[in-house]
Amino acid sequence: MTKFRFFTFSCTFFITLAMTSDLYSQYQEYNHIIPPAGVVPVSGTGSYGRPGTTYMLTHSHFK
Repeated sequence: MTKFRFFTFSCTFFITLAMTSDLYSQYQEYNHIIPPAGVVPVSGTGSYGRPGTTYMLTHSHFK
């Protein structure tokens, strides 16, 4: 019976943890900023695969 209680507690704990983590990953609006030096601004889909390059999405239409 002890193994069953531990299993039930473990499942409940992990399911609760998985469900509450979604609450912290919601969309948040940010103020517009100018891309800093060394950042490549991109405005659409494509292949941005240069190693060591930092990209910043601009003109996002996902609102």
